[in-house]
Amino acid sequence: MSTGVALLLERDPVADDSCVQAALAEMTLASLLARNALTQPDALALAGSLQAESWTFASLDARVCHVAARLRALELSDGETVLVTGGASPYVLIAMLAALRAGLGTALAPLAFGPAGLAAACVASSAVALIGAGDYRFGDFADVLAATAAAAPEVRLVATCGDEGASSFVNLDEPGEAAACEASTTHSIVTFIRDTSGMTAVAHDTSVVAVTALAFQQALPDDGLPVLSTIAPVTLAGIACGPMAAWLGGRGLYLHGPFDSAVFAQDLRQAGRAHGIVPATGAAGFLAYDPLARAFASLTLLHRHADAQALARACPQHLAHAGEVALFDLHSFGETLALALPRNAQGQAQAVAGAARHIHINGAASLAFETRRARDGGLDMRGAISGNDRDWRPL
Repeated sequence: MSTGVALLLERDPVADDSCVQAALAEMTLASLLARNALTQPDALALAGSLQAESWTFASLDARVCHVAARLRALELSDGETVLVTGGASPYVLIAMLAALRAGLGTALAPLAFGPAGLAAACVASSAVALIGAGDYRFGDFADVLAATAAAAPEVRLVATCGDEGASSFVNLDEPGEAAACEASTTHSIVTFIRDTSGMTAVAHDTSVVAVTALAFQQALPDDGLPVLSTIAPVTLAGIACGPMAAWLGGRGLYLHGPFDSAVFAQDLRQAGRAHGIVPATGAAGFLAYDPLARAFASLTLLHRHADAQALARACPQHLAHAGEVALFDLHSFGETLALALPRNAQGQAQAVAGAARHIHINGAASLAFETRRARDGGLDMRGAISGNDRDWRPL
């Protein structure tokens, strides 16, 4: 299992690495949910398509607590790993947060992996349980879970988290008695890289996700508007720039999936003006339809790059737009980097190589990093890999 890149770099003269590390270590999804549940319990935290179900921070915390108690009752040992799969569904977040709160290692994989890919992910992460999180009105989700479990011999439990659970699996949404819900030891979140060499599990240090989320959240205007994402929270980019960034700013998060243009337009009307996150391949369509484009306060375009050379050469196409919509390019590479860069007012993109960022952590600590072309044509970043080394290190 590999480890994600920690962008822990230059620091304020009055800060030290321990200060930065301590601040970042406290920035987890679980801690953000707990903090917002205390400070704004009645504010919207999470909603799905057409707001079929939505949660305030207080009700989401209670729902996570309930699912965590159900997981504890299923005789899973502290530290064992569960694999959560699904799409852009609130139930993916609920299942992930519940597993972490129950003291379980948590791996996340997109449903698009299919049974063979999901089984490989179970093996790569040593998962003993599989949770299908989502709405079963779409597709053959239950069949995928059954086929995955059959191909992954170490998986001894299959469960669902969502309103339309399949009867043959354990339903984590079944009502039960209220239970105490103290957080257990938090384990790292694991995501996956699938390429021609096979399936690689990537364990994300807290600081990796926190830095990525901070960089994105601080780029957004401080307007309190919600985030509307079509990106499933099962990758570094999907987690950091969806729920992490939204909850860092105390914003609500709308998750839309599977994508449907008519339903998406309704979701956007219900959210009101929002900060959107969509695949770059569909950006031109969003911006071409003026009423839809003007409903966004900003639009972030996700680009996935196959290798470091492709990332270093990245030069997204120019996009003409109404001007009121702030545009960002979110570059994702190998589950080790998710970098959001703003476009100028004319819709022109920044080159990834040469990008410099400064991220405020707290009153005494900050991070800064820059990128440049490497000799091999890839991308180098001034920083460190989970440590204090400040040399140039290739990604």
